[in-house]
Amino acid sequence: MEKFLVFHTRYKDLQLGYFEGQNLVELYTLDSIKVSKCLLFTVNTLCDKFNLSLKDMSFLAAHTGPSPYTTLRVVLSTLNGIHYSTGTPLVGVNGLKSFLKHLETSSINVVLLNAFGNDLYYGISTSTLSAPFFGCKNVELLLHEIARDFQSTINFWGNGAVLYKDKIHQFLGTRAKIISIDGPTLSHDTEIVPIQFLGEDALYKWRNKETKQELFPVYLK
Repeated sequence: MEKFLVFHTRYKDLQLGYFEGQNLVELYTLDSIKVSKCLLFTVNTLCDKFNLSLKDMSFLAAHTGPSPYTTLRVVLSTLNGIHYSTGTPLVGVNGLKSFLKHLETSSINVVLLNAFGNDLYYGISTSTLSAPFFGCKNVELLLHEIARDFQSTINFWGNGAVLYKDKIHQFLGTRAKIISIDGPTLSHDTEIVPIQFLGEDALYKWRNKETKQELFPVYLK
């Protein structure tokens, strides 16, 4: 069974998950301001708990964004350094793509993540599209285009949907359904792709030999 770590950069913290196959065995959380100082120490603590080394891991996986850019760069740079020193393979997972992939496909789904400065990262999927599409736009411009292009009920997900819920209803009225996810991996103010989604998608990529020599951030803005 594959053993691997998933590094999930979120808006206020980093989640570090240890997986065995599709099972999330252990989950640590680091505040974003402590990532530079404590990330490697936390990795060592987790490995010691399960009597493993980084070389024992089948691969290391990371959420490559979009997410706050400074913390994301620190995490990915650390993983690239680990790969160069240990040879442990790397797998990157786009958070917007992973989020949309795991949602019910017969509905119109829009994932919105805060890109700051009145901008939103977005991913949109519908049953009529051959593939989802992604980007970053000003919130009012984006909502105007969504209201113009889609006439049925739309499910909105993500922290951007919570942040701009009033504007969403202003542009779309009763057609907008804002989904709030609550659970052990998400909270109201850090609503972003669950680490279990990332783990499942990373394992799929690993089994299909979709590994990287170096990880780079998803940069849509």
